[in-house]
Amino acid sequence: MKKNIYIWAFMAAITPFAFANGASAQDMVLERFPLDLSSCKGATVSAHFAHGGNDYHCGTRTYSGHKGTDYPPTGAPCTVVAAAPGEVVATADGNYDAQSSADASVNVCCGNGGCSYGNYVRIKQEDGSHVVYAHMKKGSLLVAKGDKVTCGQPLGIQASSGCSTGTHLHFDITPDSNGNNRYDPYVGSCGTLDKTRWVSQGGYCSSYSDIQLPADTCQCKPSCNGKACGDDGCGGQCGTCAPNETCNAGACQCVPQCDGKACGDDGCSGQCGTCGPNETCHEGTCRCVPQCDGKECGDDGCGGQCGSCTDDPSCSGDACASEKICLNNKCVECDTTEAVCEGNTAKKCVDNFYQYTECTGKDTCVDGECVETLECLETDEPTCDGNNIKRCVGGQYELTACGNDQQCIDGTCQDKVAPETPSSPDDPTPGDDPTPGDDPTPGDEPTPGADSDSHVSVQSSADSSCSANLQTGAGNCTPLWMVLAGMLSLLGIRRRRRS
Repeated sequence: MKKNIYIWAFMAAITPFAFANGASAQDMVLERFPLDLSSCKGATVSAHFAHGGNDYHCGTRTYSGHKGTDYPPTGAPCTVVAAAPGEVVATADGNYDAQSSADASVNVCCGNGGCSYGNYVRIKQEDGSHVVYAHMKKGSLLVAKGDKVTCGQPLGIQASSGCSTGTHLHFDITPDSNGNNRYDPYVGSCGTLDKTRWVSQGGYCSSYSDIQLPADTCQCKPSCNGKACGDDGCGGQCGTCAPNETCNAGACQCVPQCDGKACGDDGCSGQCGTCGPNETCHEGTCRCVPQCDGKECGDDGCGGQCGSCTDDPSCSGDACASEKICLNNKCVECDTTEAVCEGNTAKKCVDNFYQYTECTGKDTCVDGECVETLECLETDEPTCDGNNIKRCVGGQYELTACGNDQQCIDGTCQDKVAPETPSSPDDPTPGDDPTPGDDPTPGDEPTPGADSDSHVSVQSSADSSCSANLQTGAGNCTPLWMVLAGMLSLLGIRRRRRS
């Protein structure tokens, strides 16, 4: 019972100092293990901070009055490193570093010699707390007062200087420069803190052989300056954006919400779209607003009518039954000047009634007007253009070339006819008159009554017939000049005989 009262009283006394200088549990500096285990074979815990007669876990790995944690090496001495960043505020060096007794009569540093820490470094950390690294080797200190150190930076080497019985690192923490308010960095059932000061404390083991040391990982400091969202650099987030926002380069940016919406607020002070002049936006949809101000009838602009007209007093029976537009209480067919084409017929609104004009001949309906657009008519007869047939196709002239052995005649391609070249090997060549003395044989005289005129007549008839045959390309006729040459030869022979 007295033990529990003592622990409660001790915790009540130290808690006001635990986070001095305005530090809270949230911005408390977390330490890494203060030895570089890669520089030695390892380390263990010989004595924890004493809470009465117990350690933080209510175990017995401590001794009464011990105000720190002792880490001896398991082999050669280890390098001492900064457990967290800060500034060196005090150092001591030059003390004997192989002490083996805590008896003040033997070791003056255990008495009033003022050297109980031996060779040490004191660092003020970013949350205002002070950490002492004690009992280091003479001449091994690597920092001096005023130096800025980073987490994991080497400070010196383990030894046994000051009030020490063997090589180890004495590690203690105070909330400020007052060494009387030292506290245990571990959290446990007999400890004084509700949150550990280690980045990762490790488990508690009663055996020295299976001790679990704090992690040698430096504390990650979230980096969120100027950032409303995004990664803080330590596996966390700097902030959370709204449901319709996304994080971009540390800033929350609104994402327009316009899926399925043609208009209306996009959720980011903008619009999803714009409706037409005679439309209004309703729940993201553009709706047509009927335009009937000052109108008793007619189109309302939304596919409906502004009202119904009474029958035209000048009409009787169902004269207006087929009309669809009411204009000034008159039933009319149209009220615009728009002209359209219906097939090849121009349809134009004239005096509120449709006027139809059929486009004929070479005219074609274009934008409600008959326009001459044709070169020709389908009824035009084909003609020849050089050796090409020229005919009308779809209102435009089209040329079709005749083949190499054809010629265009009267709009058609016809085969060419080549004239034959007559030949007669028995005919005398021009100038081959009979030689003198070549008298005709008896019996070669002309028959009575058959004079030269008859020969000329016959030859002329034959020549006329041949001439006709030559023009048509038929028959096998002797050329006219050869016939004349033969007749002249005969006349010469007759004259010689008479002489």
